[in-house]
Formats: sequence, structure tokens, C-alpha cells
Amino acid sequence: MSNLCQPSDYDATAALAPRIVRPRRSRERIVFTTSEESAAASRASTFDELADAPVAFIKRHRTGDVGRIEAPRSPFGLATIRKRYWYPTARDRWRGLLRTTWLAPSRVEREAESLEQLASAGLQPRLFLAFGERRALGVLHDSFLITRELDARPLDEVMRLERDAASRAATLRSLGTFVGRLHARGFVDRDLHLRNLLVGRDLAIAKVDSPFAAIVPRWRRAAGQRRDLADLVGGMAGSTTPDERDEFESAYRHALAE
Repeated sequence: MSNLCQPSDYDATAALAPRIVRPRRSRERIVFTTSEESAAASRASTFDELADAPVAFIKRHRTGDVGRIEAPRSPFGLATIRKRYWYPTARDRWRGLLRTTWLAPSRVEREAESLEQLASAGLQPRLFLAFGERRALGVLHDSFLITRELDARPLDEVMRLERDAASRAATLRSLGTFVGRLHARGFVDRDLHLRNLLVGRDLAIAKVDSPFAAIVPRWRRAAGQRRDLADLVGGMAGSTTPDERDEFESAYRHALAE
């Protein structure tokens, strides 16, 4: 994985999160990015300290959650977002053979790699800090991903609440430029939705929740990028006007041709 180094080897209610039991003969792996913040954390943090760090929950589910770790409580010394996915039952562990076994990388590893590729291509800031896995006999039982928190808002929320026409148009032009550059560099995302995009105060766009984003062979790009656009424009239909979508598409075509 590019720009990564591997050192040696819940704050949740019982109603939403079953007790996470460490399996016998389990093996743990933590992968950190090569940043100064990660260097300090890699020397001092164990799997449990990172996975069980106290968070303010953003989303919760029976087999996962997303939460914010305040800077003073973060092993990285800055505000971070922690995603956690666990697989408490045999059905959970075997339901996705290409997500939870030795046959393919885990969701957190795929997302870390995607975030690194997006950053290395100059499309957005470097967000990835660390991921961890706990496996028994190669089968995933528990995992987490930690990323930097951006001073940004989900794009679906912005388009739902923003009423100023000029601000909306500028945001959509910025989005079109981002997606055009993404596609011009050979990426296909496969999960390009407003809810997975953040927009900052300077209108910079960043992609989060990206387990599938990757540079694909040239012969596969056109179909994949058409699907990306169909997903994104289709998702805009309820919160944008035709003129606003024209702003997006014009900026997209311009960035794609650069």
C-alpha cells in the first residue's frame, strides 16, 4: 500500500452493540500512514486502545458505528473520525466471503487504499491515519478505520439547507470540477453520492466512505464513469434544479478536458 508503513505486530450500549468478544488465537494488525501524527500513535497505541477510543457517535448499527474523537482524547493529537465494523456471529463473518476472509482485503483496508490514492492524485487532503483488523484463522472479527476530521459538511445536507442561489451554484461548480478531475485521472468510484462527499468553507470537495474508488484500466473507465455520473446526477434530482445541474455538468466537462 502506497505511503503506508506497518509496525510490528466501545463505548456503546448493549441494545445497539453486542459484547465484542476477542476470539481465541486471534491475530491483530494495525497499519498507520507515514505522518508525524501517526508516528507517535504507532508507538503508543494497541488495537483495543484505538478501536475502543471514546467517541461521540454520528451513526450506529448492529455491526458498526461511526464516531468523532475529540483532539484531547485522540492518540493522534487531532480531531479524528473512527469507523468500526465488527462481525459478532458466524453468519456475519461468512456472509461476505470477499469482505471478511483471507480471499480479499477487508473494507477498512480497501477504504484506506482508496483514500491514499485520492490524496496521492492531488484530489483531496490526506485523510487516512490508521486501520486495524482482528482475525481468527484468517476470518475477520473486528476492524476499524481512523481518518482526519475535516472542517466540512456533507454535501447532501448543504444542498438541502442552503437557500442562496449563488452559493448553491458555486458549490455545484466545485463539485463538477472535483468529479471531472477524478475521472480525468482514471478513477471510477462506484459509490458517488452526495452523502459521501464533504464540502468545506472554501468549497473544496473531499470524498469519504470510499471503499471502491480506484484507478481502473482504460478499457473499463467509460462504463464505470457513466455509472458514477448517473448515480450522482440521479441523487441530485430531488435537491437541485435543472439549471443547477447544468452548472455541475458544465464544470465537469471543463475539468475532464483539462
